[in-house]
Amino acid sequence: MIKKIFPPLLSVALLIVLFFGCRILIRNPEVTIYGIINQGDSIGRQPIDLINMLYDDVDINFIGSVISKDELSPKVKSVLSKFNNNYKIGHIFIYDYVFNVWGGEDYKFNKPLYKNLAKINGLPRNKQVWLAYSMFESDSISSHWVSELNNNYDAVVVPDSNLIPIYQKSGVIIPIFAVPLAVNYGEALTQPIKKQAHQVFTFADFGAMIDRKNTIKVLEAFNLAFSNRKDVKLILSSRMSEDLHRQKIIEFITDNNMDNVDYSIMKKDTKAYNDLFNQVDCYVSLSKGEGFSVQPREAMARGIPVIATDAIAQKTIVDSGLVRGLHADVRKPAFYYDGKALIGHNYDVDVKLAADAMLDVYNNYSKYLANAEAERKWAAQYTYDNVKPLFLSMVKPKKVILGEKNEITKDYLMTNSKELYQKYCNIYNTCN
Repeated sequence: MIKKIFPPLLSVALLIVLFFGCRILIRNPEVTIYGIINQGDSIGRQPIDLINMLYDDVDINFIGSVISKDELSPKVKSVLSKFNNNYKIGHIFIYDYVFNVWGGEDYKFNKPLYKNLAKINGLPRNKQVWLAYSMFESDSISSHWVSELNNNYDAVVVPDSNLIPIYQKSGVIIPIFAVPLAVNYGEALTQPIKKQAHQVFTFADFGAMIDRKNTIKVLEAFNLAFSNRKDVKLILSSRMSEDLHRQKIIEFITDNNMDNVDYSIMKKDTKAYNDLFNQVDCYVSLSKGEGFSVQPREAMARGIPVIATDAIAQKTIVDSGLVRGLHADVRKPAFYYDGKALIGHNYDVDVKLAADAMLDVYNNYSKYLANAEAERKWAAQYTYDNVKPLFLSMVKPKKVILGEKNEITKDYLMTNSKELYQKYCNIYNTCN
């Protein structure tokens, strides 16, 4: 009888030992990034850029969804090849996605997060810092976002300081830090710097063709300024567009016989993107609201003159003094989730002022082109090498200070939250 029972018991005991042994061997990484991987989409590039930047300095794993593996670096592929579905969560957990309220795939992606990870993260909460890397494009964030941040996170990190008062006004009470996006500007910075205009002077807008990006206003302003002149043209090309907005663009071009407008769906490879930028004499962003605004910076990195509104975080670009800025003061309701939710306001600009800005750059091009070197230098502050020390201070600070404000520098992380300060102290022996 004993002989019959012993083998099954031994097998069960062996399985238990293997299970717990594997859980011990699969240790918690230093940093976990949660989001989506998709080089062809702006929000999908954020985890990619984070991994590329931090890979050599911290132990990273990724939990989330891989939409596309196109053009991924060996570093990202290495992280994705790890056994990441064990849900071992790092001491620093970075949520790099959106808090979608309205269902659909995004909601399904977010819904299991707290339920699943809280059970099996393998770390006590006092030895784990949960950070949300978050941005928005209007002058307030949703009450749902406020609740998620205040109830589930220790701090929120935004890519632009102009967002801090917006989050605070909306009701966020946890610490808020500003750390610029990690963006790979290498391709832009290695391109020949802009020296002269093309024979056919070319304006361009490569933003998503959605209402917030204000593509129709770009068209209206261009038409008002130049009509159908053959010596000036406008390129509109985007990786993403909404059907209704795209139809409005096509109708406007057709109704106004705009033969000097090139409209296309952008190819997703890097070479095609660079080829498009090489045709541009002036980049135009009349966006009604931005959380950071990458493409005007990419234009500046190439020394290309830029026209930009100062809507929300794009104000930082205008404040550089190196672009033709436009004050966006026409307050408009901001609708999200296919018009289901009104969340704050965006800020528009008068079409006549936008047309005047285009004429100003066209007629005084040498003045704006004289800023090319300064533009490149300004944009370079957002490269991996320059923002990496800030992200390292966020995830693995040299020194943690309990002070009067929430600030991240290359030398220290300062917070006015005793709870957050103590958590970093419990993880790293870097407290003053």
